[in-house]
Order: sequence, then structure tokens, then C-alpha cells
Amino acid sequence: MSYTVDVSRADKVWHVHVVEIDRVTQARTLAEVPEMAIDLIYIMTGESDAALDVEVDLPETAAKHLAEARRLRRVESEARSAAATELREAAVELKRQGLSMRDLGDAIGVSHQRASQLTSGRA
Repeated sequence: MSYTVDVSRADKVWHVHVVEIDRVTQARTLAEVPEMAIDLIYIMTGESDAALDVEVDLPETAAKHLAEARRLRRVESEARSAAATELREAAVELKRQGLSMRDLGDAIGVSHQRASQLTSGRA
């Protein structure tokens, strides 16, 4: 069975609430949460192979910053992918124009070995 585990900070410990059995335990660190939840589930139900869906309740301001960081990471990943595609296209076009791999590499700011990879489709 799958269990929802709501985790919230309380003083110096984390409260670990297993929703489906409506019981609470605590953990000293977030890393301990899954083990503590599984122990609690086993004690209350006898089930030893429970799947967990852990949801950590962070302060609103921290959660907003985290959400923005995740969004920016997605944007960064998409931009890196687009930049790599454009770099490959530039390399292929310059190769078509007859540039040597050394000149091609110098023109686009990579080594001649990398230029060769970009133009051969091994990039």
C-alpha cells in the first residue's frame, strides 16, 4: 500500500504524520523521515513494504524561493539545449563553407576535436 507522509518542522525535530493511519512520529533529520514512517506503519499495521509519498511542509517564503529556483533550472536546461543545437548548426554550416576543423573550432570557441564531434553528429 502507498502512504502519504506529511512532514513539518517543530522546534528541533520533524513531525512525521502518516495520513492513512492518522499517527505521528518524529525524526531528527529529513533523511530519517522515511525510516521513521516505515517503522510507524509496521508497528501500527504489520506492513513492512509500504510505499511512501513524502510531502515536506516548508515555510511559505522558502517554498516560494524553491519553486522559483526549480523554474529557473528548467529555463536554464531549455536554454542550454537550445544553445547546443545552435552551436551544432553553426558548426555544420561552417563545415559546409569549407573551414578546417581548427578554424571552425576557433570560430565557434571550441577545440578542433569538439568541432569534429559537432559536425559528425556525435555530439
